[in-house]
Amino acid sequence: MGVFRILFLALAFCASNPARAQDIWVPDGDTLHLDRKPIRLEGIDAPEMGQTCRTEDGHAFDCGALARRALLKILKAGPITCSAAGTDLYARTLGHCRAGGVDVNQAMVARGFARAYVRYS
Repeated sequence: MGVFRILFLALAFCASNPARAQDIWVPDGDTLHLDRKPIRLEGIDAPEMGQTCRTEDGHAFDCGALARRALLKILKAGPITCSAAGTDLYARTLGHCRAGGVDVNQAMVARGFARAYVRYS
């Protein structure tokens, strides 16, 4: 499966950056890259790419790919802003993001594509 690259008119990643078009890459349901800067969505945990989940009646599906598609859809809501809240063990920025006024982190949990990951939030 190829990597999706989508251009968005984005507001500043940090308050010091002016509004401009940014390159957005979404490798999974809880991580995005703004101009090649990885941001781990703080306080949530989504299935990994290739992870298999099962429905109540036992049917398997690729829940990692489903979570990634959900994040891509949420990000299409509009300009993306993220506020940094530290870094994780992999040197990714922990961030809280909004897209077109939608709280991205919260939307992923509310729509059932991620779980609240309170250990680090």
